[in-house]
Amino acid sequence: MNESSRRWNRWAWPVLSLALFALSVSSRWFQAAVAADRQGCVNVHGLEYATIVQAGMIFGLAVGPAIIRWARQAARVLMPEADATRRQQRINAVAALSIVLGMLTDIFWVVPQFNVYIDLHRPLLAEADVVLYGMGFFAGAGWAILLERQAWIGWLISLAMALMVIGSVLSTHSWC
Repeated sequence: MNESSRRWNRWAWPVLSLALFALSVSSRWFQAAVAADRQGCVNVHGLEYATIVQAGMIFGLAVGPAIIRWARQAARVLMPEADATRRQQRINAVAALSIVLGMLTDIFWVVPQFNVYIDLHRPLLAEADVVLYGMGFFAGAGWAILLERQAWIGWLISLAMALMVIGSVLSTHSWC
Protein backbone atom coordinates (compact mmCIF):
# COMPACT_ATOMS: atom_id res chain seq x y z
CA MET A 1 0.00 0.00 0.00
CA ASN A 2 1.54 3.33 -1.02
CA GLU A 3 1.71 6.46 1.16
CA SER A 4 -1.17 8.35 -0.48
CA SER A 5 -3.46 5.33 -0.08
CA ARG A 6 -2.51 5.03 3.60
CA ARG A 7 -3.12 8.74 4.14
CA TRP A 8 -6.55 8.46 2.49
CA ASN A 9 -7.48 5.47 4.66
CA ARG A 10 -6.40 7.33 7.79
CA TRP A 11 -8.84 10.16 7.07
CA ALA A 12 -11.64 8.38 5.22
CA TRP A 13 -13.10 6.51 8.19
CA PRO A 14 -13.21 9.47 10.62
CA VAL A 15 -14.76 11.65 7.88
CA LEU A 16 -17.32 8.92 7.14
CA SER A 17 -18.06 8.70 10.85
CA LEU A 18 -18.65 12.44 11.22
CA ALA A 19 -20.76 12.55 8.04
CA LEU A 20 -22.92 9.69 9.33
CA PHE A 21 -23.31 11.50 12.66
CA ALA A 22 -24.30 14.74 10.89
CA LEU A 23 -26.88 12.86 8.82
CA SER A 24 -28.25 11.19 11.96
CA VAL A 25 -28.81 14.47 13.79
CA SER A 26 -30.20 16.36 10.80
CA SER A 27 -33.43 18.29 11.22
CA ARG A 28 -35.32 16.07 8.76
CA TRP A 29 -34.50 12.92 10.75
CA PHE A 30 -35.31 14.76 14.00
CA GLN A 31 -38.73 15.82 12.70
CA ALA A 32 -39.51 12.25 11.67
CA ALA A 33 -38.43 11.00 15.12
CA VAL A 34 -40.61 13.55 16.93
CA ALA A 35 -43.62 12.63 14.77
CA ALA A 36 -43.06 8.93 15.53
CA ASP A 37 -42.60 9.64 19.26
CA ARG A 38 -45.95 11.44 19.39
CA GLN A 39 -47.57 8.25 18.12
CA GLY A 40 -45.71 6.13 20.68
CA CYS A 41 -43.37 4.61 18.10
CA VAL A 42 -39.67 4.03 18.66
CA ASN A 43 -38.68 2.85 15.21
CA VAL A 44 -37.30 6.15 13.92
CA HIS A 45 -35.56 7.06 17.17
CA GLY A 46 -34.17 3.57 17.57
CA LEU A 47 -32.66 3.63 14.09
CA GLU A 48 -31.37 7.16 14.65
CA TYR A 49 -29.68 6.23 17.90
CA ALA A 50 -28.26 3.03 16.47
CA THR A 51 -26.81 5.01 13.56
CA ILE A 52 -25.23 7.56 15.91
CA VAL A 53 -23.65 4.79 17.99
CA GLN A 54 -22.38 3.04 14.84
CA ALA A 55 -20.90 6.33 13.60
CA GLY A 56 -19.03 6.64 16.90
CA MET A 57 -17.86 3.04 16.62
CA ILE A 58 -16.45 3.68 13.17
CA PHE A 59 -14.42 6.56 14.60
CA GLY A 60 -13.29 4.43 17.57
CA LEU A 61 -12.19 1.64 15.23
CA ALA A 62 -10.39 4.13 12.98
CA VAL A 63 -8.28 5.51 15.83
CA GLY A 64 -7.98 2.10 17.51
CA PRO A 65 -4.25 1.60 16.85
CA ALA A 66 -3.44 4.96 18.45
CA ILE A 67 -5.67 4.14 21.42
CA ILE A 68 -3.94 0.79 21.87
CA ARG A 69 -0.57 2.54 22.02
CA TRP A 70 -1.93 5.18 24.42
CA ALA A 71 -3.54 2.55 26.68
CA ARG A 72 -0.31 0.55 26.89
CA GLN A 73 1.71 3.66 27.74
CA ALA A 74 -0.84 4.71 30.37
CA ALA A 75 -0.82 1.22 31.89
CA ARG A 76 2.99 1.31 32.14
CA VAL A 77 2.78 4.64 33.99
CA LEU A 78 -0.12 3.67 36.26
CA MET A 79 1.08 0.12 37.00
CA PRO A 80 4.89 0.28 37.00
CA GLU A 81 5.36 -2.87 39.10
CA ALA A 82 3.01 -5.04 37.05
CA ASP A 83 4.29 -7.18 34.22
CA ALA A 84 3.11 -6.69 30.62
CA THR A 85 0.61 -9.55 30.81
CA ARG A 86 -1.12 -8.14 33.89
CA ARG A 87 -1.25 -4.65 32.37
CA GLN A 88 -2.78 -6.04 29.17
CA GLN A 89 -5.38 -7.93 31.22
CA ARG A 90 -6.40 -4.65 32.88
CA ILE A 91 -6.56 -2.88 29.54
CA ASN A 92 -8.72 -5.69 28.13
CA ALA A 93 -11.01 -5.57 31.19
CA VAL A 94 -11.59 -1.84 30.78
CA ALA A 95 -12.19 -2.31 27.04
CA ALA A 96 -14.75 -5.07 27.67
CA LEU A 97 -16.44 -2.95 30.35
CA SER A 98 -16.79 -0.01 27.95
CA ILE A 99 -18.42 -2.28 25.37
CA VAL A 100 -20.84 -3.85 27.87
CA LEU A 101 -21.84 -0.55 29.47
CA GLY A 102 -22.46 0.95 26.07
CA MET A 103 -24.68 -1.95 25.08
CA LEU A 104 -26.60 -2.02 28.35
CA THR A 105 -27.79 1.54 27.90
CA ASP A 106 -29.34 0.66 24.51
CA ILE A 107 -32.50 -0.40 26.29
CA PHE A 108 -33.27 3.21 27.30
CA TRP A 109 -33.43 4.34 23.72
CA VAL A 110 -36.37 2.09 22.83
CA VAL A 111 -38.63 3.48 25.56
CA PRO A 112 -41.12 5.91 23.94
CA GLN A 113 -41.59 8.01 27.10
CA PHE A 114 -37.84 8.49 27.43
CA ASN A 115 -37.60 9.60 23.79
CA VAL A 116 -40.46 12.10 24.22
CA TYR A 117 -38.80 13.49 27.35
CA ILE A 118 -35.53 13.99 25.45
CA ASP A 119 -37.41 15.60 22.52
CA LEU A 120 -39.10 18.11 24.83
CA HIS A 121 -35.85 19.21 26.45
CA ARG A 122 -33.67 20.61 23.64
CA PRO A 123 -30.41 20.80 25.66
CA LEU A 124 -30.78 17.12 26.56
CA LEU A 125 -31.26 16.25 22.90
CA ALA A 126 -27.83 17.54 21.94
CA GLU A 127 -26.27 15.92 25.00
CA ALA A 128 -27.98 12.61 24.24
CA ASP A 129 -26.60 12.64 20.70
CA VAL A 130 -23.07 13.40 21.91
CA VAL A 131 -23.33 10.73 24.63
CA LEU A 132 -24.47 8.17 22.08
CA TYR A 133 -21.61 9.07 19.76
CA GLY A 134 -19.21 8.79 22.69
CA MET A 135 -20.64 5.40 23.67
CA GLY A 136 -20.02 4.23 20.13
CA PHE A 137 -16.51 5.67 20.14
CA PHE A 138 -15.56 3.88 23.37
CA ALA A 139 -17.14 0.63 22.17
CA GLY A 140 -15.22 0.86 18.90
CA ALA A 141 -12.00 1.57 20.78
CA GLY A 142 -12.80 -1.36 23.09
CA TRP A 143 -13.24 -3.70 20.14
CA ALA A 144 -9.99 -2.41 18.65
CA ILE A 145 -8.18 -3.18 21.91
CA LEU A 146 -9.71 -6.63 22.30
CA LEU A 147 -9.59 -7.82 18.70
CA GLU A 148 -7.00 -5.51 17.10
CA ARG A 149 -6.99 -6.23 13.34
CA GLN A 150 -10.25 -8.22 13.57
CA ALA A 151 -12.11 -5.39 15.33
CA TRP A 152 -14.55 -5.22 12.44
CA ILE A 153 -16.03 -8.47 13.80
CA GLY A 154 -16.85 -6.65 17.04
CA TRP A 155 -18.45 -3.85 15.05
CA LEU A 156 -20.67 -6.40 13.28
CA ILE A 157 -21.60 -7.98 16.62
CA SER A 158 -22.53 -4.61 18.08
CA LEU A 159 -24.53 -3.66 15.00
CA ALA A 160 -26.43 -6.94 15.08
CA MET A 161 -27.15 -6.57 18.80
CA ALA A 162 -28.41 -2.99 18.35
CA LEU A 163 -30.74 -4.06 15.57
CA MET A 164 -31.96 -6.99 17.68
CA VAL A 165 -32.82 -4.61 20.52
CA ILE A 166 -34.71 -2.33 18.15
CA GLY A 167 -36.60 -5.23 16.57
CA SER A 168 -37.07 -7.23 19.74
CA VAL A 169 -40.17 -8.13 21.68
CA LEU A 170 -39.70 -4.94 23.70
CA SER A 171 -40.58 -2.82 20.68
CA THR A 172 -42.85 -5.01 18.58
CA HIS A 173 -45.81 -2.76 19.40
CA SER A 174 -43.84 0.37 18.68
CA TRP A 175 -43.36 0.03 14.96
CA CYS A 176 -45.63 2.31 12.96
